[in-house]
Amino acid sequence: MRVDRKVVLDGDEAFVLVLTPRLGEPVELYVSAKTGRVVRRDSGGESTRFSDFRTIDGEVVPFATTTTGPLGDRVLAVKQLRFGVSAPARMFGPIKLAR
Repeated sequence: MRVDRKVVLDGDEAFVLVLTPRLGEPVELYVSAKTGRVVRRDSGGESTRFSDFRTIDGEVVPFATTTTGPLGDRVLAVKQLRFGVSAPARMFGPIKLAR
């Protein structure tokens, strides 16, 4: 990992960290100089922006994520988030497809 440069992103300064794995492509993380939050992630021809940060049970989480890539834009808007909630085991198993 190395700090590559400082840029202005949406009017705020951000540091660009380059993470280079032994195998695979490098990942660029844009870290807000003001908040220390990762506000953008670039890798594999896609760019993902994180916004609408909220604190849930002491954890700061982006409630809006937009990924731009060769296939267009994908937007994820989180409506509700809870930690420490039990989930049935069937939620993590194989799904049964209707025939």
